Amino acid sequence: MGVEGGGSVKGIGIGEAARRSGLKRKAIVYIEERGYLGAVARDRNLRSYTELQVRTLERIASGRLVGLRLDEAALLAERDGVPSQVELTRLCLVTSAKATEIEREVRAWIYLFSEIRAILDREATSGGR
Repeated sequence: MGVEGGGSVKGIGIGEAARRSGLKRKAIVYIEERGYLGAVARDRNLRSYTELQVRTLERIASGRLVGLRLDEAALLAERDGVPSQVELTRLCLVTSAKATEIEREVRAWIYLFSEIRAILDREATSGGR
């Protein structure tokens, strides 16, 4: 695969990495600068990402989509092909806490919905006075 601008590097350019991960180029550069991707190859000053790095970007994007902070989502970054056991354990705790928080929020929405329905039902049976 080439790099944008006519480069011939064997890797994935930032445009393709952005398209595949759903992240903006600026976000990818930020993630790279934070060290979450490891060393990124360059050819004539153009970034060239590996499949592993793009997969890491995709995982980070998924984590961000469900509300994880960047440092939490970056725990999915692969080192030698897999996230470390310590990182996965920490992420498991973080996602469990997030899921509990979401469940609490869903219950509140369901309660609110049922209250609104009850009010509407009372209005309908009383003739809407």
